[in-house]
Amino acid sequence: MPMAMRPNSPRGNQADTSRTPHGGHLRRCCCLLVRRRVRPSALLTAPALVLVIEGLVLAVFADRLAVLLARLAEIPPEALRAAGLVSAVLGLFAVWLIRG
Repeated sequence: MPMAMRPNSPRGNQADTSRTPHGGHLRRCCCLLVRRRVRPSALLTAPALVLVIEGLVLAVFADRLAVLLARLAEIPPEALRAAGLVSAVLGLFAVWLIRG
């Protein structure tokens, strides 16, 4: 067993990272991710904002929606998937920048 357990630690049984080859850096990073809790209101706010933005786009460009959908039907599915993946990665990066 590469990591010994510390039964008398203040937080209970935790792995002793002083003996790990990476010097405990991995454990510190994981603890930072676990400590940062996401509030349920934040999880509900994101889909609500998506609905607001989509609703505004439909309200402002209602007359052009049929033309846009016809053009989207002409685009190959592979190109739409690639655009969706790029959009998702850019969105994830933006959330990472904003949330820190």
